[in-house]
Amino acid sequence: MALPVINAVPHYTTKLPSTGEEVRFRPFLVKEQKILLLALETRDLKQIVGAINDILKSCMPDLNIRKLATFDMEYLFLQLRGKSVGENIEAEMSCSECKEPNKIKVNVDDVKMEVKPNMGERSVKLNDQYTLTLKYPSYDYVIRASEGIKTETEMLYTLILGSLNTLKTKDEVINLLDETKEELEKFLDSMNTKQFEDIAVFIREIPKLAHAVKFDCKKCNHHNEVKMEGIADFFL
Repeated sequence: MALPVINAVPHYTTKLPSTGEEVRFRPFLVKEQKILLLALETRDLKQIVGAINDILKSCMPDLNIRKLATFDMEYLFLQLRGKSVGENIEAEMSCSECKEPNKIKVNVDDVKMEVKPNMGERSVKLNDQYTLTLKYPSYDYVIRASEGIKTETEMLYTLILGSLNTLKTKDEVINLLDETKEELEKFLDSMNTKQFEDIAVFIREIPKLAHAVKFDCKKCNHHNEVKMEGIADFFL
């Protein structure tokens, strides 16, 4: 005989930081938590992000996960994790003085999205003829495109490529999402320094999860102040 469903699954709502759109979700269940735990054991960021993607798809079926901005995905997963497992996340941090590992607890409700006063422009006027519009690069793109990247300059260039949206002229709007990577690189390389920097501002000021942690080392009693940033700091 079929076994009964022993728990009614509640639903919650939250808002996407990038748009304010309301998102409905359910907590993840044991079968989904198992996927996450197995991925966490590998300590491989790509596998962990893949597991998070799968869980978000299951718990937020009405949302297009692949198009989420990096900070949207991080924020949504943190909210989901809080409603599924509990508000407290246990992390391990090393003392800056003696390097002793210390276990700390972070309350999900205390973690805020770090938004700078000037978020950068979504529209950049390159000259009198061309105006470039930008979008936040998706988490899916960032993970795929960042493999093998070793320097901050390479990462910035890659993120800019992933943020190019449209190029407006007086007569038409060119959808840059339809262009090849080679064409986009050629387009970006043709810019002058001022144009490139105007775009870079948008990338540098992408919001991110951030939380300041203070703790006294259990071994040497040194007072530590550490800033946690991004999904890796909270779950690795």
